[in-house]
Amino acid sequence: MSTELRINQQFAKLKLNIKPPEMSLQTDTSAEFSIDKQEGKLKINTRHAKVEINYDQTRAVLNHRTQPMYSDKIAKEGYQKSMQGIKRYAQQGDQLARIENNGNPLISQIKSNYKDSKKELTLKWKPSPQIKASLGEVKTDYTPAKLKVNTQSSWPKSKLNWGKVEGYLDPEPKLEVQAVDVKA
Repeated sequence: MSTELRINQQFAKLKLNIKPPEMSLQTDTSAEFSIDKQEGKLKINTRHAKVEINYDQTRAVLNHRTQPMYSDKIAKEGYQKSMQGIKRYAQQGDQLARIENNGNPLISQIKSNYKDSKKELTLKWKPSPQIKASLGEVKTDYTPAKLKVNTQSSWPKSKLNWGKVEGYLDPEPKLEVQAVDVKA
């Protein structure tokens, strides 16, 4: 008789039990955001420039006068001419009254009243206009706008479950060794 060794072997299998990770996010409140704005202010004050140009004297030299200037001139010339005329008529009347003093007062008066038609041409200096100017002015006052930003953040709350991996053997490994008598 002989003895045999019988070996029975069962291999183990590794199995995994996996619980996946879980994550959750939660916000209690939303973030708040506000803007306060104050408008800027701009003020502009102006005083206009003034220019006064008086051409009266310049125009008068060229015989372009205003109505008040013509009235004054005509009144003065009329007064002077009337005084000259009165004087001349008085002198001529005196000469004619003395006609007996030999002479020819009538002919001399005609000659003195006769005017030569020749005119005299002259150049005159023309005065420039009178100019008065006052400067203008611009004043600005500026206040810049103001911007105020208010924020209140809200961070989310997170929960994290990392999960789990468990390993186990199914079936368990076995090794059986038997010594068996075998009949020949």
